[in-house]
Amino acid sequence: MSQIPYSYSGSYGSPVAIGALQQQNPSSLVGNPHQQSIDTRVSTSQSNENYLVGNLSQPFTFQVAPPSIKVTYLGLNGYSLYIMGVGFSNKSKFNYDEQNNRLTILSLDPTTVGYYSAVDANWKTFINILSAINGK
Repeated sequence: MSQIPYSYSGSYGSPVAIGALQQQNPSSLVGNPHQQSIDTRVSTSQSNENYLVGNLSQPFTFQVAPPSIKVTYLGLNGYSLYIMGVGFSNKSKFNYDEQNNRLTILSLDPTTVGYYSAVDANWKTFINILSAINGK
């Protein structure tokens, strides 16, 4: 068995309310009465998070974003793995299928588990949080 996928929050694009901030009425602010009103609306974001579990010392493949998305950046724990136009920084541990947005980790170890972020041209971010077990 090469992988044990575990999805905590469902598939990509499932909206989860993070929280709505209260809107403030600009007319209630003290100041110049001729001042232009300020739009203080804040939009809620969608959660694009997946929680994955794999077996240590085995290959692991997962989808970093839906295939219809053009990924421009892929990172692991804040470090760049892939940048569109530049390429992949570490081909010894990873294989990346750009057409299908599938990342293969050749051997899952403590340096390859963590927070994977994939970003498209419109700054939409897809998060995969990968942990591992020492299973046989």
